[in-house]
Amino acid sequence: MSATETTPTVPSSAIPALSQQSTPLQDQLPAVAPVRADERIAAVDTIRGFALLGILLMNILNFGLPMAATSSPTPAGGDTGLNLFTWAFITIFGDGKMRAIFSLTFGASVYLLVDRLCRKGAAADAADIHYRRMLWLLLFGLIHAYFIWMGDILFPYAMLGLLLYPLRKLAPRALLITAGIMMLLIAGMGLGYHFHLKAQHAEYLSIQADEKAGKKLTKDQEATKKDWEDTASEFSPSAEDLKKETDAHLNSYAKLFALRAKQVYRFHSFPIYVPFVWFDMLDMMLIGIALIKLGVLTGSRPTRFYLLMALLGFGIRPARALLERVVGGPQPFHH
Repeated sequence: MSATETTPTVPSSAIPALSQQSTPLQDQLPAVAPVRADERIAAVDTIRGFALLGILLMNILNFGLPMAATSSPTPAGGDTGLNLFTWAFITIFGDGKMRAIFSLTFGASVYLLVDRLCRKGAAADAADIHYRRMLWLLLFGLIHAYFIWMGDILFPYAMLGLLLYPLRKLAPRALLITAGIMMLLIAGMGLGYHFHLKAQHAEYLSIQADEKAGKKLTKDQEATKKDWEDTASEFSPSAEDLKKETDAHLNSYAKLFALRAKQVYRFHSFPIYVPFVWFDMLDMMLIGIALIKLGVLTGSRPTRFYLLMALLGFGIRPARALLERVVGGPQPFHH
C-alpha cells in the first residue's frame, strides 16, 4: 500500500495562498525528496485512513471464510440473529463505499505528487517517478495476488494509475463529466446484466419443467442450465462447494496456489472485457482529482457544503433500493 502514500502538498489550484509561500530553507531543499510532515494534507490522510479501515472490515470476511460470505450471510454462520445483523451492517455501510473513497484519494494523491514536483521545478522527473511507482505497485500487486491473497487490489490500481498521468491535466468540469459518463455506462451494463439474468432464470425454470416432464434437453438447453447453475453457485454455493473451498485452504500451499492462480487470472482479465469494477475505480479516481483541484478534499469549503454532500450521498442508497424494487427480478441468490 505504500505506493498510495502520495499526498505531498496542497495544489495551487486548491489553495493558492499556500502554494505561493516559500522560505529560504524550502528553496534549498531538493525537489525530489520524501514528503515532509508540514507538506501533508491532514484531511486527505484522514479520509484515506478511514477508507483503509473500512476495506479491512470488508476483506476480513474473505480472510477466513468462503468467497460467498460477502454475498450471503449463510456461509458465514447463518442468516438469523447477530450473524445476519453483522453481515447486513458491513454490507450496507462498507460494501463498495470504502473502495470508492480509497479510489478517490488514490486519484487525488497521484495529482498531488505530480503537481508538487512540477511546482518545485522537477517537471522533467514527474513522469519518470509516477510511472516507476505504478510499475512497482503492479509488481507488488501480482506477487500479493498470486502468492498471498486473490482479493488484491494493487494490480488494478497500478493499471489504472498508468492512465492518470495524462488525465490529470483535464479541468475539474471535464473530469467530473467523464466520470459521470462512466457511471452511466456502469449503470447501463448493470441493468442489462440484470435483465439477462432475469431472462436466463425464466428459461432455467422452463428447462426444469421440461426435465420433470421427462423431455430430453437440447444442447442449447443443457448449456443454459449449466451457465445458470454455475452463476448461481458463485453466490449461493452448495454445502459440497463450500467444503471444497474450505478444504483447499486447509490443504498444502501448492494446491492452494493452483486454486488461487485460477481465481486471480479470472479477476485480472474479466474486468478488461466487462469493466464493472475497473470502471468503478477509475471514475472515482477522476472524481478525486477533480475534488482536490476544487479544494473539496482539503476541508477548505464551508461546513454546510459538506453537509449537503453528505445528504445527497446518503440519499443515493434509498433511491437505488427503490429502483431495484420497481425493476424487480428473480432474486435467485438470496437465502
